[in-house]
Amino acid sequence: MQALPDGSTGLMGNFSMANEPSFHIPYLYNLAGQPRKTQKLVRKTLEGILKAAARRRLSF
Repeated sequence: MQALPDGSTGLMGNFSMANEPSFHIPYLYNLAGQPRKTQKLVRKTLEGILKAAARRRLSF
């Protein structure tokens, strides 16, 4: 059995990217010619994650 390389779990502090299968969805707006919708949705998502982290005093 081979060892997994560092970072292969997708963990970033207490945030597991491996548990988020839909990160690509906002970028489909960009492919459809609606980059503003991508920007708005990504910004809203990041702000929500950062606000939640600040409330729980987590660090990324």
